[in-house]
Amino acid sequence: MIFSEDRLLILWGHSQKDIPTRPAHPGRFPETDTRHWYDMEFAGWGVPKRRFTAASPRGSRPSSATSSR
Repeated sequence: MIFSEDRLLILWGHSQKDIPTRPAHPGRFPETDTRHWYDMEFAGWGVPKRRFTAASPRGSRPSSATSSR
């Protein structure tokens, strides 16, 4: 960390994080075991990325208007 002009500047490490393989059933380990918390600590790692779908030109409005009166 570097302090400059009364502001805190955080420099992130550029080294690769070593991600362990996911245990078969993390919830079966006791809470004192680090493998129990795998899904919370490494959420999103090792998951194939998906492309976002294109936004509708109509926005979030429904395709047909209905009234409940």
